[in-house]
Amino acid sequence: MSREKEAVLSALRDWIIGQDEACDKIADVIDTWLNRAIYRKWPLGVVFLAWPTGVWKTETVRVLAEKLL
Repeated sequence: MSREKEAVLSALRDWIIGQDEACDKIADVIDTWLNRAIYRKWPLGVVFLAWPTGVWKTETVRVLAEKLL
C-alpha cells in the first residue's frame, strides 16, 4: 500500500465513522489516480458521491481536499 493511500485512508477512517467499505473504495480510486500522474494534462479524476442524505458526503470531500491539496 502506498504512503498516499495510507494517509488518505487513515484520514477518512478517522473522520468518517462507520463507512469503512466506502473509505476503502475511495482510497483505492485515489491511489489509482495518483499512480497515473503521467497524464498531467488531464484531471486526476472525478468523485461522484451518490449516497443517501446524512452519510457525511460533504465531510468526505473536505477530508479528501485537505489531504490531497
